[in-house]
Amino acid sequence: MDEVLAKVGKKTRDRAVAASDVHIEYLETPIASLNKAMGGGLPYGRQVMFYGNKSCGKSSILLQMIAKAQEQGKSCLWVDVEKTFDPDWAQRLGVDTEKLRVDQTSSIVKVADDVVEFLKAGIDIVVIDSISALVPMGYFEKDSEDLKSLDGTKAMGSLARDLATAIGMWNEANDNTLLILISQLRNKLGQTYVSLIPTGGNAPMFFSSTVLRLMSSPSINEAKKGKLQLGDYVYETPIGREVNWTLENSKTSQPMQTGTYDFYFAGDFVGADGLGDVIDSAIRYGFITKSGAWFAYGDLKWQGRDKVVAHFRSLPDDYEILKKEVMEYGNE
Repeated sequence: MDEVLAKVGKKTRDRAVAASDVHIEYLETPIASLNKAMGGGLPYGRQVMFYGNKSCGKSSILLQMIAKAQEQGKSCLWVDVEKTFDPDWAQRLGVDTEKLRVDQTSSIVKVADDVVEFLKAGIDIVVIDSISALVPMGYFEKDSEDLKSLDGTKAMGSLARDLATAIGMWNEANDNTLLILISQLRNKLGQTYVSLIPTGGNAPMFFSSTVLRLMSSPSINEAKKGKLQLGDYVYETPIGREVNWTLENSKTSQPMQTGTYDFYFAGDFVGADGLGDVIDSAIRYGFITKSGAWFAYGDLKWQGRDKVVAHFRSLPDDYEILKKEVMEYGNE
């Protein structure tokens, strides 16, 4: 191999590093079991895609991840195509809104231009929320009469092609950036059934090294209930929902893994609940034993899962010990 390298130009030789020197840095999600499934989290230097049904917490879990990345000194850009970014909600999830840059544009051409500029400047994380809301620039260039007759199917096909080209440009500009695409679900009509697929065609999925699907039930009957206080009045109301995740594709870990976690939109804690996920994993692995409504961990016993969650939420050190046991399980 040394003889071959000697005949290669210096710049080319420097780009072709030894395989043993290749290192993948990961951005952790708030969910320990999901991090374990993905081999550590979302890989930097690649593009990934989150898609799922409405209000399953796709944007919120990514805002929690941005908050964690900011603690590590990472620079982040949020492309708010849907014009739904809420700085107060982001702050509740731990985001430093003074440091997070938000770009609000709806044209895929403008998004590509803006993001490439940030990539050249060395941005660490880019989130596009969402590619489903992006439209080709030609949409804005038509007059009002043409807009009424714009073919939606052709527009989506153009979006998929333009996005595939843009993704390639982004990779060339900066290979250390983590690019995260958010997409919504749409119905695909088959001959005998209807399937749910992400909006934007096949190109975004093809160019994404990790594809994660999040699903939750919109039914109020399946929502998680909690007690909130309004003055002297305490009332029970929906405060969250269960989210099912499926790792559909991953080039850095084993695909087709599944799991669940709790997502809370009201109450003392909001966001994707990593603590509840650790407890459920600990029960599954046998660190916490369950007998009927009773749970036990060492000499500690509780009646009801909520009391288990409350205990570990109030004692962060105990939670970190349990989390380490869960993350190390099966690695021997």
